[in-house]
Amino acid sequence: MTSLISNLTIVALFMFIDHSYLLGQSNKKVSNKNYYEFINEIVVSDSVMQFNLASEPDFKHILDDTSFIFRDTTFFSSGDAQFMRQQLTQGKHFKWKSNRITGAHVISSKKIRKYFKNDIWDGWKIFNKKHRRGFTKFSIPLFTLDRETCIIYKGRHCGSLCGGGGIYLYKKVEGKWEYVTTIGTIWMS
Repeated sequence: MTSLISNLTIVALFMFIDHSYLLGQSNKKVSNKNYYEFINEIVVSDSVMQFNLASEPDFKHILDDTSFIFRDTTFFSSGDAQFMRQQLTQGKHFKWKSNRITGAHVISSKKIRKYFKNDIWDGWKIFNKKHRRGFTKFSIPLFTLDRETCIIYKGRHCGSLCGGGGIYLYKKVEGKWEYVTTIGTIWMS
């Protein structure tokens, strides 16, 4: 009986330690510095030289796919999913800044919307005349509790029938972010 009680005490202690560790991790906010470090590493690994970037993170695609993404226990625990949802809420008002991302020329998302307000075909003519190269959209990167796995939406818009995007999963391997797979919906036009 004493052995059973001490085994139960040990199990309860481990559960408490694990639970308190997860709570402690989820209370640590992901910072803007974390966003930029991640983006700069994947931009360099994608070998993008110069690109236009919409200032507002694109949350639509991740929000559309969250029920599918966070249900998949292959990559995320329920604690990870909860932590990622917190990051979505905390990052709602974040804006990308030009001088923080290698090769990025940040264009106001409001300005981009104005180009396409009346006519998408004319919008692209005007946009490309002024900015060339189309534009890219990123969500904020969403990290797991241990900060070793991350998902991000990346979309490229290059014309009225030109573009593509998806949600990409990265894992930290020997201190560097490496692409693993695409999850959720992928789009192309």
